[in-house]
Amino acid sequence: MHEGVRAVPRSTDQQRAEEEAQRREELIRKVREANRQSANRPTGPPSPDLASGDED
Repeated sequence: MHEGVRAVPRSTDQQRAEEEAQRREELIRKVREANRQSANRPTGPPSPDLASGDED
C-alpha cells in the first residue's frame, strides 16, 4: 500500500495534512465503534426524564 511513496515527492505540508486527516478518520471510527458498544450497556443512573415512565 505504501510502495512508491518515496518515488513521488510531496511537500511535507501536504503529507502532514494527509496523515492528520487519516488519524482524524481513524479516531472518529474508534469513537463511533465505542459509542455503538456502550449504547448497549447502562452507563449510570437513568436521567429523571426517562425514569418517570408516566409521560407516554
